[in-house]
Amino acid sequence: MDNGESNINFKNVLGLIFTSIICYYTFFYLYKYLISSNSNENTSNNNINNNRNNIKNENKIKQKMTININGLLFNEENDVFNIDYIYNILDKLSDKYNIFLIIKIKNLENQEKIKNKILNKIKLIYENNLVYKHRILFCSTLEGLEAIIRSIDPIIHIEYNDIIVINLIRYINEFWFIKKDKLKSKQFILEEIKKDHNNNKLNCNKLIEKVLFFDDFNMLLKSKII
Repeated sequence: MDNGESNINFKNVLGLIFTSIICYYTFFYLYKYLISSNSNENTSNNNINNNRNNIKNENKIKQKMTININGLLFNEENDVFNIDYIYNILDKLSDKYNIFLIIKIKNLENQEKIKNKILNKIKLIYENNLVYKHRILFCSTLEGLEAIIRSIDPIIHIEYNDIIVINLIRYINEFWFIKKDKLKSKQFILEEIKKDHNNNKLNCNKLIEKVLFFDDFNMLLKSKII
């Protein structure tokens, strides 16, 4: 083999080595890029799925609760709000429930003015997301209040009015009834249920078991159900 052929073979070998190196690094970077891209995409998808799952879990965990705050937390006649008291109650309940506040306003002529006044007074509640603003609902009649409760279909409704409990006891899963004279109210509710069910003792007992009676919110908050 002369020097010419030797130089040609050497150049061919170098060419092959150089080509191999280029192919190796090209393959390496392509592979790394594809793996990294897929990994980031998977991570992003996992994060999205996790967020969705968290939202779903939150919605599953948090059941709907409605509260008729007239007579319990608000007195329209005297325009009385104890905002600290309301805040403490809702702060505890909102950890477990999606809360809807229902407020009955008698004065139709000044309804919008009263609504804005009430919303301004309880601003602290919805600004801290204890209750979302769109879940603070207003009505002007007892029938309207009952219709709102039924349309929301809560797992629990908090009430002080015997008549609302009697009218909705067939439709609502559970009532937390708050009134100082709870024994008298319980007897009255039971008697009215008996009238509606022709004194069927079994049906009446099943219905009255859906109502938990409390003297006031402090008693409720100290109970084991929250």
